[in-house]
Amino acid sequence: MTSITLNDGYTLDNIFTDYPTATTFIFNTGTYNMNQVLHITKPNIQFIGSSGVPKDVHFMQLNTNMDGLAIKADGFVMSGISIHNTYPGKIALTVANANNTNIHDCYIYGNSTTFSVYYAGKSVAQGPATLLSYYNNNLDSGNIFNKNVVYTDYTGDSIAFCLQKYGKFTSNIIRGGKVAVYMCQYTKVKNNKLYSSSTAGIFVSLPSYKIKIKKNVIKSSDQSSILIRKQVEHGDFLVTSAKITIKNNKIYNAIGNGIELNDCIDVYITNNLIDEPTQYGLYALRCNNITASFNNLREFKNSFWLESTSNCNIFMNQCFSMYPLESTNIVKIVNGSNNNKITNNVIKGQFTVPFSDIIGVSSNSLNNVINNNIFEKYLTYEEDLEYEQEDSY
Repeated sequence: MTSITLNDGYTLDNIFTDYPTATTFIFNTGTYNMNQVLHITKPNIQFIGSSGVPKDVHFMQLNTNMDGLAIKADGFVMSGISIHNTYPGKIALTVANANNTNIHDCYIYGNSTTFSVYYAGKSVAQGPATLLSYYNNNLDSGNIFNKNVVYTDYTGDSIAFCLQKYGKFTSNIIRGGKVAVYMCQYTKVKNNKLYSSSTAGIFVSLPSYKIKIKKNVIKSSDQSSILIRKQVEHGDFLVTSAKITIKNNKIYNAIGNGIELNDCIDVYITNNLIDEPTQYGLYALRCNNITASFNNLREFKNSFWLESTSNCNIFMNQCFSMYPLESTNIVKIVNGSNNNKITNNVIKGQFTVPFSDIIGVSSNSLNNVINNNIFEKYLTYEEDLEYEQEDSY
């Protein structure tokens, strides 16, 4: 392994021809310009900011027609660097056909019209070939995006994590955009903080399998904070068990639903805080076998809404409609939603309908079990005090 130290003002375009045997590049404090896409095609290359502080080392794309970094090799590591590419339609960082890469402790400044960060997966043709790649487990593996800050206001997929397996998207701060997880398996989306997304907060496309969405904080997304739905741009497919876990997340002020599920089978939602969604705490459409337990929902109009959704188990949740606000329903079951269980939930607050109607079932929804739910009109003194002491948002 050969290590090279570079200094302020070096132009990155010829870095691999200037230092053909180097594998570790250490960048001292300064600005490093690019006029072309910087392609990394050699395995096990490392780009390291010498101070470890991203604000000290800046990679600047000067060409308005070029993307930034394109990683196309296994084992690439980058830390302590800021990447700037704010030009319309240009991507700051792309990872494709690469495994076991680790991008950590970096700042990334993107744009308002396309991805800022794009994990593209294997190079396959769009359409049925992409679906086949997923089903044949032909995915990039072991890529990590950890402890980075991304600045973007794109209303589409600001950060796209596509066709990955055993990937980790963890402990990042995202300002102004959403994280989109497309057709991934065994992937963790954990401990991230997402602020003021101009679209959804975390989006997962189907098909995906065994995605864990845990311990994220999502504040003020313009659509649903966590959204899972079927994507058919590559062709239609049969929906199968997803086994997705949504656990220990904190969701505030979604302009939409706290959690929205479409065409999902086997999703487990537990121990989440959903505070003041504009529409529903949890909305499920055409779903089967959804489990929602031990969640805390506050300041809502409707807490759980099941539409054409069956075989769900909603139990041991706390649903607090904060006085003097009024809510309509804890659970609404409509449009042929059958065989659902609504049990042992604690319900407190003010409602616009009688207690007998706050769990509402349409006449065409059959065999739903509703029992052992506890209703109290007011919160306790301790609960009121707890809310007053929490940070407001």
